[in-house]
Amino acid sequence: MIKFVAPCIIFALLQFQSITEATVVQTCTGIQSPIYVNVTGCDVEPCKFVLGTTAEMYLSFVAPFTSNTLVPKATAHLAGVSVPYPLGDNACPNLVNGKCPIQEKDKLLYRFTLPIAGFPEISFVLEFKLEGDGKKPVTCFKVKAAVVKG
Repeated sequence: MIKFVAPCIIFALLQFQSITEATVVQTCTGIQSPIYVNVTGCDVEPCKFVLGTTAEMYLSFVAPFTSNTLVPKATAHLAGVSVPYPLGDNACPNLVNGKCPIQEKDKLLYRFTLPIAGFPEISFVLEFKLEGDGKKPVTCFKVKAAVVKG
């Protein structure tokens, strides 16, 4: 019983913390928006990512369909150029609650990190998307960001 209750309490606390510290983000056209996004240390855009650190983000969403896979995609958009940021090909291990396969209407919390290294000081729009089976979009958001020196 304790094995079940403890994760539920942790999830509830994370949900409450994230809701009270949600980051204002932009939606992606034609793709379901998250319930909320929490970019640690950022309430409003532009989010500042400090060189040599790791940015941490939480994304709460409702699964719009059942999917065996969940793939993270990040793209930096700047000056008309889109640059993909590699995040691996499996978001499932980063689900704070739930597991893959995800089920339609599951309320899920995903945690991901972005190492901020090897970038110049620059401003851009970060688009983050989770894709399910067949590259079908699950959820998406955009946030204005800037890489800055510490």
